Amino acid sequence: MRSLILAVLLAGFSLQVVECMAVQTTTATGSDDATPHFNRAVELYKKGDLAGALTEYRTVLRLNPNEVEAHYNLGNALKALGRKADTREEFTKALGLLPDTPANQYKIRQVKQRIRELE
Repeated sequence: MRSLILAVLLAGFSLQVVECMAVQTTTATGSDDATPHFNRAVELYKKGDLAGALTEYRTVLRLNPNEVEAHYNLGNALKALGRKADTREEFTKALGLLPDTPANQYKIRQVKQRIRELE
């Protein structure tokens, strides 16, 4: 499920597309404590509450620092706020957490492309 969400986000689709696909985001993180925060962050981002989304994504990462989707989504929220350096940092962290496997090659290329777009 997490891979599907990340693939959709990396492909440049909006979070509304994820919602339309009826993807359950309750399993989006490996930590039960982080899951409600991740879900709240997604909802806040969709509503345009970027400050609230930032707070929730940071809580997810405090609870689960290796959560690829949270780093990537936090990067997108920071990008929307025009914070290029912080965006690059989060995308780079997401990239570093993606194992270099054939299954992840598309995701890795997409994150690298997002980082290049910032330059």
